[in-house]
Amino acid sequence: MVIVTVCIVTWNSAKYIRNALNSINQQSYKDFELLIIDNNSTDNTIEIVKEITPLAKIVENKKNLGFCGGHNLGISLSGGDYYMPFNPDIVAEPDFLEQMVKAIETSDKCGSVSGKLLRFDPLINQKTNIIDSTGVYFKKNRRSLDRGSEEVDRGQYNKAEFVFGASGAAPLYRKEMLEDIKIDNQYFLEYFFAYREDVDLAWRAQHRGWNCIYYPKAVAYHVRHNTPLKRSQMSNLVNMHSVKNRILLLLQNETKYGLFKDGWYFLPYDFLILFYTVFRERTSVPGFVFIIKNLKLIFKVRKQIIQSSVIKERDFNKWFGRIDSVNLK
Repeated sequence: MVIVTVCIVTWNSAKYIRNALNSINQQSYKDFELLIIDNNSTDNTIEIVKEITPLAKIVENKKNLGFCGGHNLGISLSGGDYYMPFNPDIVAEPDFLEQMVKAIETSDKCGSVSGKLLRFDPLINQKTNIIDSTGVYFKKNRRSLDRGSEEVDRGQYNKAEFVFGASGAAPLYRKEMLEDIKIDNQYFLEYFFAYREDVDLAWRAQHRGWNCIYYPKAVAYHVRHNTPLKRSQMSNLVNMHSVKNRILLLLQNETKYGLFKDGWYFLPYDFLILFYTVFRERTSVPGFVFIIKNLKLIFKVRKQIIQSSVIKERDFNKWFGRIDSVNLK
């Protein structure tokens, strides 16, 4: 039996996937299977996969299921104890997978691992020393960000520690955790489709008492397409999902204590988002329409999350604008 399932969800990924597959072939850790879930690509993605990794198991969907639907299918087909979503624009160091497995096996309550992700520059096809993510953190206004993003790596994140969650670009998840936090047989909730779905999964895992470890010895490089600094350059669809999914995150996961303690930080922020959407970015209005139409379903999901939470609300709130990491015990 394999220990790890590495799954790449592809959609017209020919531009980047060759580098990703070559880095997978070079991994020092060999006890893994490679699964490709293709979301109806119209380029030569599948031909490249068959050329470079002929032993990969390939599933070709007839429609685009998004990141969430693609990985839900991948998890259901996976044979490993651990599951690694691996973006097609990731280039991993040869010991990346080995180090990620080493980290997750330090504790039965470690549900996920974040490695040190640095930026990959596709224009010159080179690795850089600019940080992409060392885990997910929150501000008090409930804005979720990648820790260290845009900083030059000077060794400031070279200590293993607990973080809130891992970026969805190349995390490692314990399958036991994924089964524990799923909602209606969905691990990634599919109405997120893409964007912030990794934060939602991390938040639900925190509710259930699972830890996420940041492990700096596991290094990979990521071509980052979407950042807060690039919002004006991002597609209307991505911006719409970004707005919609922020509201989904709060409606599903926020505690009553968090609302009482920090509501005066994040409620005005969300009203500003609504104002901006209505008067400046009307292409994102469908996100709010979706929320209104699906409130009954969203609150059904919330009920399952909150009722199954095992964490005291006061203890939970430390993660929101107060700390971005905790020392390993």
